[in-house]
Amino acid sequence: MSRLKIFSRNLATSYLQLGVNVVYSLVSIPLILHWLPRAEFGIWVLLGQLMSYLSLVDLGMTAAVARLLVDHKEERANGNYGSLIKTAFLVSVVQGALILSIITFGSPVLAALMKIPPENQIQNGRPDDIFWSEALFRFMFLFQAQGGCRSF
Repeated sequence: MSRLKIFSRNLATSYLQLGVNVVYSLVSIPLILHWLPRAEFGIWVLLGQLMSYLSLVDLGMTAAVARLLVDHKEERANGNYGSLIKTAFLVSVVQGALILSIITFGSPVLAALMKIPPENQIQNGRPDDIFWSEALFRFMFLFQAQGGCRSF
């Protein structure tokens, strides 16, 4: 496949992804406003922004691993491909543990700093809530990795 075709396909899929994000935002926000009171909607938006900042813990690993996997896709026999996957998994586990500890220990402090009313705070947060939020966050990174694999 020529470089122009690859470039055109990547450009088209990038714009498609942007369009899907716009449509999702235009559809989801009115629905969320319908089901959540304004105070809880504000907290939801705040948490979305905080999760965006927590994604900086990734430090570009998702895109780097995707690019390196593409670079080594033909060399599976010499062990570089497998060791790259193992290393990426271990780094992802460490990043997940870091994010989990930030969420676990930083939530009460952040709630106090942001002056979130007690009725909108999770009292005695259950570990399964924290686990599922972390699992969802890791799942998002899995789908971000496919963006780097468009050149297949």
